[in-house]
Amino acid sequence: MTDGWLSAQAWATVQASVPVMCVDILVCRPGRTDTVGLILRPTPHQGPRWALVGGRLLRDERLDAAVDRQWREAFGPSFVRGRDRAAAPLVVEYARTDHGPGPHDPRQHAISTTFLVDGHGEPHVHGTEALDFRWATLDDLRADPPGFGQLDVVERAAALLDAEAVR
Repeated sequence: MTDGWLSAQAWATVQASVPVMCVDILVCRPGRTDTVGLILRPTPHQGPRWALVGGRLLRDERLDAAVDRQWREAFGPSFVRGRDRAAAPLVVEYARTDHGPGPHDPRQHAISTTFLVDGHGEPHVHGTEALDFRWATLDDLRADPPGFGQLDVVERAAALLDAEAVR
């Protein structure tokens, strides 16, 4: 293992054996939550799909460092990461390996921590995983659900944000 990455054989064993810890990012415009930013990315089971920015944690990586790394890998310097709106994840969810209700990923049982993060500037994708970027409302996502079953995560986050706004 070098730089936090496992060999392909070791990674396959991990994926088949234990839950994998991941971070996802609910990208919003500063002070707004009526739209979220999604990247178009390849999925292992659905082809290219719109999805939250995110991925797995590396060994010894803190959650906030993983969020920062995933942001940089998706956007490079073109889209400035603003402050996280919460020091803790807004939603913690597991992804099943089957296609039951809720988040799913056929490669692995994953535990995902979703952080709400503001983006400043005009987003442009960067790197190999993010193919494109778009803003979407909850109604847009209900009409064309994001990959990995992430609609449930976005709906849970929206409900929590709505409840917080009422307080």
